[in-house]
Amino acid sequence: MREAVLHYIWQKQLFNHSNLQTTAGQSLQIYKPGAYNPYSGPDFQHAQVSIGNLQWFGHIEIHAKSSEWFHHKHHQDSAYQNTILHVVLNEDKPIFLADGSLLPTLVLADRLPPQPPIKAYFGMQALVCRHQFSQEKAKALLPSLAEERLINKSGMLLLRLQELNFDWGKLAYETLLVALFTPHNREAAQLLTDSIPAKTLYQLPALAWEALLLFGAGLLTAPTETDAKEVAIDAYHTSLWEQVQYYQGRVGYPLPASVWKTGKIRPAQSPALKLAIFASILEAEGPVHEWVFSLKRSTAEKQLQHKAHSYWSDHYALGKESTKAHANYLSKDAINLLFINGILPLQVAWLRFQGKEAEAIALALEALASLPAEKNVITRFMQDEGHEAPKTALHSQALIQLYKEHCMPVRCSSCSLYPIRRG
Repeated sequence: MREAVLHYIWQKQLFNHSNLQTTAGQSLQIYKPGAYNPYSGPDFQHAQVSIGNLQWFGHIEIHAKSSEWFHHKHHQDSAYQNTILHVVLNEDKPIFLADGSLLPTLVLADRLPPQPPIKAYFGMQALVCRHQFSQEKAKALLPSLAEERLINKSGMLLLRLQELNFDWGKLAYETLLVALFTPHNREAAQLLTDSIPAKTLYQLPALAWEALLLFGAGLLTAPTETDAKEVAIDAYHTSLWEQVQYYQGRVGYPLPASVWKTGKIRPAQSPALKLAIFASILEAEGPVHEWVFSLKRSTAEKQLQHKAHSYWSDHYALGKESTKAHANYLSKDAINLLFINGILPLQVAWLRFQGKEAEAIALALEALASLPAEKNVITRFMQDEGHEAPKTALHSQALIQLYKEHCMPVRCSSCSLYPIRRG
């Protein structure tokens, strides 16, 4: 059983609660299962349970096998010291904490329903119209839902433009930088656009852009401040720091590195790697606003697939060499997502600002129809609820809009799929 499914089972408490006991024979009662944490650190935080005669407040970690506590090196991570309960499918090894105490453990293997879930949809409830709506109506809604999403996204950008005193350079820079990251790091990316603003970056030599972005993100520190046990100081790190020293008086204070979520993410999503690639694109193409509004889908791969320094072919972070070589440029899938989440909304906002809304929407819908569909938890969930598997980005964007703006707020009375089919 996948660990993500165990997370879902714990979150929804989908197991037999009768006579709950730890493996040490202590009675167990669950008051709050905790808040799911998809990032680094324990899986569920701020939980409340009672073990024996004592109440405990803290975190809960979940594994398929108890020995994974050591395989994942939790015993070396201080973030796990406040773990109050270890929930496992099977216990193959007792876990002792740093102080020598036994970590309370709950085994779920014999407490699961006959047919436990095989997929995990955190926080998602079955739709009101689950498997009861007309497929023909659902297909007919796709263009209007995708258009609605484009208008909403571009509308938010136009509001942000007002806050930026109608500076399109700033808006283009921050939109593309934020869209480059997956949702859990977009807040940090937004903060970076304040730490290293577009105007500041563009006024300095392009060769220094990578170093300054990494410095502003808190991911490039002085070699003398680096813990040698964690990071190996190398010539590339040193050369980047020398550039920062030269221009440091012209940039603000860096963000704390802790704002970036680096646990439980694919190595290709490493913040340092993404920023190095972003810098390589800017160095090759120039400031974002000079090319993004006219960027065509047909030329996007050529213009956005510039390679970062060769150092990033075997590093995901400074001083941390990876076990095997990897791409130091954006993949086709990453470029498609950047186009969907950043470039198209920005282009629609640009044309709407000029009073060309109909043209903007038509061009954007055509572009979405030429892009492959997104595959994420929402599109998979909607497919399981009875919708056809999306074939293009227009289809997947429509499903995301339907889910976020209609299904979850339960706006059924205003939905064209309602009333649902009976019988």
